[in-house]
Amino acid sequence: MKKKMLLLLLVLAFVTALQAQYSTEKIDMKLYWGGHKFTVDEKKVSTKQVLEMMKPIDTAAYRRMKLSSANNNISTILGGVGGLLIGYPLGRFVVGEKPQWAFAAVGAALAGISIPISNKSRRQASEALELYNSKVTFHPSRLRPALNLVAKGNAIGLVLKF
Repeated sequence: MKKKMLLLLLVLAFVTALQAQYSTEKIDMKLYWGGHKFTVDEKKVSTKQVLEMMKPIDTAAYRRMKLSSANNNISTILGGVGGLLIGYPLGRFVVGEKPQWAFAAVGAALAGISIPISNKSRRQASEALELYNSKVTFHPSRLRPALNLVAKGNAIGLVLKF
């Protein structure tokens, strides 16, 4: 009897661990100035975690999110370099040196190019989340099983509540 109970507990623990590997929670994207963040049940998750969640469930959404991530990286690099090229001549101007405004013009162009790429990245991420969330219908995290040891009278037993 004890071996059967121990086996049951081990199987239950194993199944719970398997469910945790492939979360089927809905992923939300919140936009803010300069970027976006992903949340699952109001908890912030990284783009890498979102990709890990999408890969086993929807490959089309996974590919779309990979494109979004690549475009976001390109946009961030272009915007950062553009900002640096704008700021350098402005800094020289503030301290009284002769600025090279050509750097600022190139920086403005790079920053301007980064904006549509960033918008495209957000759109792709939104489309990927739509695809993924449409496939997610069963939410095992809402099903919170609780295993309790209960003693009543002369008996001891396990109670599994869902």
